[in-house]
Amino acid sequence: MVRQKKKKDALSHLEFHEGDKVLQELLKRHPELSEEAEKMAESVITDASVKEIIEDMKRRKEAGSETAAEKICLGIVLGLYRVKDAQNDGAMGWAPDFPAEAAGKAISDFIELFPQSRRFTVGAKLLTELKSQAGEWVKMLERVVQQASLRSPVVGSS
Repeated sequence: MVRQKKKKDALSHLEFHEGDKVLQELLKRHPELSEEAEKMAESVITDASVKEIIEDMKRRKEAGSETAAEKICLGIVLGLYRVKDAQNDGAMGWAPDFPAEAAGKAISDFIELFPQSRRFTVGAKLLTELKSQAGEWVKMLERVVQQASLRSPVVGSS
């Protein structure tokens, strides 16, 4: 057991390039893990891409471009809605709840950029835009809007 703990400690202390070397060597020794590693990598890339777009949405709102930020938010949700049923061996097959969860996060993050007094109105406007195009998610999105509208405002939000 002590030996196993040392291995875990060693892995957690690797630099990025060292971890890459370990992964490459592991996949050489165990090629049967390649397919699973590919799926995991695709999921990480997809998640990172959505996070980058959400950060862009936040920057635009903070820079005063509310309309652009809203369009980005809607684009994230609708893009994820379109791929929600994708049957593949990639990230969507490996994490089928990812599109809905990421869409909820985008809406929540967008709404929370606003002062408490505007949150419900902002969320209602998003829902109006999404109802006809993301019908299967409407109930989930309504819950997200309600929860985000009730959260305490982030210090420094305008």
